[in-house]
This record gives sequence, C-alpha cells and structure tokens, in this order.
Amino acid sequence: MTGYAYDNYSGTTNGSGSSLTWATQPADTQAGQTMPTFTVKVIDQYGNNVPNIPVSITTTNNTLTLYQGGMRVTTYAIAFSDANGLATFDTISMTQAGMGYQFTASFGSIAPVNSNPFNITVGTASSLSWVTQPVTTSAGQTMPAFTVQVTDQYGNNVAVSGVMISITTTDSTRIIYQAGIPATTYTIATSDSNGIAAFDTISMTQAGGPYYF
Repeated sequence: MTGYAYDNYSGTTNGSGSSLTWATQPADTQAGQTMPTFTVKVIDQYGNNVPNIPVSITTTNNTLTLYQGGMRVTTYAIAFSDANGLATFDTISMTQAGMGYQFTASFGSIAPVNSNPFNITVGTASSLSWVTQPVTTSAGQTMPAFTVQVTDQYGNNVAVSGVMISITTTDSTRIIYQAGIPATTYTIATSDSNGIAAFDTISMTQAGGPYYF
C-alpha cells in the first residue's frame, strides 16, 4: 500500500514596516477649512503593504496646531494604515495662515518623511485687531498715530484695501476731532493694501480717563 503525506499549507505575511512614502500630497487650503485628503503609505522591506500602523503627522517645525475632525489635536495627528498600507488623513485643518508649510510623517524608528510644501491662505475679512494702541495725550494735541488691522476669524491679517473702519470711545459720548475738525462721537479711516487703517490726526479736548476706543 502506498501512502502520501502532505505538509500543512503555509502562506506568507508582510514583514515589519520599514518605510513611509507620501502617496497623496497635502494641498493649499484656506485657514479653518478641511484640507483635501492626503495619504501616507507604509511598506515593509520587501515592498508589501503594512496595515494597522499608527502614522503621525506634524508640521516640520512641530509648533503649529492641527485640527482633526474639527477637534484640536495639539501639534500632531494620527491615522492607521489600512489593508493597502495607506494611512488616510481626510479631516485635517489648520487655522494659522502661512506659506511653505510641510508635514512630517513618522512612526516609531522608521525614518520620517516630509511632504511637499503647501500654503494655508487667509480667510475672509471678519474682525479687527489693534496693531498700535492709542496713548495718553494732552487735551487738544494730536495723538500719536495708532492703527487697526483687518483680520479673518482666526486672527490672520487680511490684506484688503478700502475697508472703512470707525472708532468711538467705549461710552460713545466723547467728541473726537480728526485733523482739527469735530467728527462727533466717531471717526473713520480706510484700510490700505495691507489691511491696516491708520488714525494719525486724532485729538480730543475733554480731559479725563482712562478712555478706550
């Protein structure tokens, strides 16, 4: 009688993750908006896809705040690689406008990889901030110039001209003079190409204080 013996079938599994590559690069996005989806691929030393690897991203200087799914996640965000070895980042946003940002993708001892540069552009004009504050001045004297900046909702400077910005004292009762002419209780300046409105001919005659514009 002749018999046959068969060994058990043994498949192969992928090795440990050994490298990261950017499969889809981050793209320019407006501050506060969700960035177009970008992905990082994890492969082993033989080119096999490696799943279930927690890939983290941070900006290259590791100082800019990231948001994931609308939630602040400090300076880094994490996504796990899928069966194709892809870690997908599809809910990332940033609020600090700037040029030439880069993400660094990393995991454990695997060599980190930088993305291509991308920009976060400013949003629409929606708020104001003081650039130069008013200072104490003698009654009737022209105050040292003070300035106001047009910003978006995240505090990024918006370079937009022609925005008419008015100032008044907080109690809205003090007469303000502009270039020596009474301007009732408020006065107006128009923003320049940098989004800055300068008030450089303002005076008041009623002593007192502290006043606030």
